[in-house]
Amino acid sequence: MNVDEVVSSLAKPVEINVGDVVEIIVEPFRGYRGKVVDIDRQRGQVYLELLDSSSTMPIIVNIKGVRKIESK
Repeated sequence: MNVDEVVSSLAKPVEINVGDVVEIIVEPFRGYRGKVVDIDRQRGQVYLELLDSSSTMPIIVNIKGVRKIESK
């Protein structure tokens, strides 16, 4: 993550909702895109289905580790 990405993510909080398409910005899935299938706001986690994978592989990522690409 470069400095511009950090500053832009701190400047404006983005609301992520079920059905949104996000890009993962943390390892080990950095650069992959996923569709949000569930959100646990108390734990700060999003449940994603990877779009760039040949199989539908659900994963759990910290909500701060994703960047919204498109709304549902």
